[in-house]
Amino acid sequence: MKKGFTLIEFLIYLALTGMVVAMGIQLFSLAQDAIKFSQAQAEFERNLNFMEETLSYWIRQASGILSLTSTSLELSVDNPSFNPTKFRHHEQNLEISQGTSGSWQPLNSSNVKVTKVIFEKTGSSSSPLISFEIEVKGRIKGKEITRIIKSTVGLRK
Repeated sequence: MKKGFTLIEFLIYLALTGMVVAMGIQLFSLAQDAIKFSQAQAEFERNLNFMEETLSYWIRQASGILSLTSTSLELSVDNPSFNPTKFRHHEQNLEISQGTSGSWQPLNSSNVKVTKVIFEKTGSSSSPLISFEIEVKGRIKGKEITRIIKSTVGLRK
């Protein structure tokens, strides 16, 4: 009696092995896509947090409001190199300018589009508060994501 594989057994083995390898590659590819999507979404969320924290920080540092419209804010701060600190909604960006000769710089990255900004003064004249709402959109792997940030921050006393 001969020991070994017949041609049919060997072909079945190759077919089963090929199917297992193909499924493994497909699962690996799906896992990579999920990781890339999660990383892009995390970057999107980090950008939103950065915009909110930057706005909140400078409002808390401000000693007064120089100008306020629904889409722009100009703050008086004690540090001359940052005075005035201005924010505006311009061409799908939330922009900041600091100092008298400061240029406008976007706070959002290129993959995050700011679609709406609303600034509003609330509170009393002795304890002014600034409320802001920022609506942003981004596209991650073909899927559009919209987020709205709302916050109210008090000026330094």
